[in-house]
Amino acid sequence: MKQVADPKDVKAMFKNHEWNTMEIIAKGPKFVHKVNGVMFATVVDQDKKMSRKKGFIALQDHGKGCIVAFRNIRLKKLK
Repeated sequence: MKQVADPKDVKAMFKNHEWNTMEIIAKGPKFVHKVNGVMFATVVDQDKKMSRKKGFIALQDHGKGCIVAFRNIRLKKLK
């Protein structure tokens, strides 16, 4: 995992008690994570034993005592 944005910048873009946008772009073993349009991390999964090309998509949040809800979930297959 590589952090590509200062945590303070990401936190400044986060809206408390409002809807926030999370975007994940998965292409092969690389994942790009964005919150409200700010890229904050990239991950390259090189675990040959546990890596999967298909399966379930799970949504979770590690918020500290906050209410978590999801809406307008969209999947787009990239070419």
